Amino acid sequence: MRHVAILVLLVGCSRYFGGDDEAKPDPIPPDAAVEPPPDAPVQPSGATCPADVSLALAGTMYAQVPITLDQAGTTLCIRLDTTAMTHPTYFDAQTPQEAGPPSSFGITLYDAEDHLLAAGYDAQLPSMQTYATVSYSPMTKGILYVKVHAWARQGTHATRLDLSLYQILD
Repeated sequence: MRHVAILVLLVGCSRYFGGDDEAKPDPIPPDAAVEPPPDAPVQPSGATCPADVSLALAGTMYAQVPITLDQAGTTLCIRLDTTAMTHPTYFDAQTPQEAGPPSSFGITLYDAEDHLLAAGYDAQLPSMQTYATVSYSPMTKGILYVKVHAWARQGTHATRLDLSLYQILD
């Protein structure tokens, strides 16, 4: 009798939680326009680009890049030199702090072949300030080319991108 009760319980649960295997989602009509989310970044072009900025652990580790951003965005090509890496290493790109949230900008990081490495986010500060930022941690020593793609969420704005490559020393 105990086995029958367990079997009834399992069958009931699978019916309740399992759903109908025959159910299919409503098809999207062929003439329906599928819109990306309003904050979706435009992926950078597949073209290779020479480094706009070079950062190196044994040299220039920080740069401020003046930039004008619109909704289509702009892509910066960055050469990261981590050959001197001895500790965990990080690359950050961020916009200046502004009243918010949300930030007026979006930011993403791609590798040289336009594969997404990291999606950016709005970092909120207790002072009711915010900024757009993206971070990445290279795992090996060497030369790495990345693309930072930044865009304005509305309109066109002159701003800057703060880029840094650094190690956390114990």
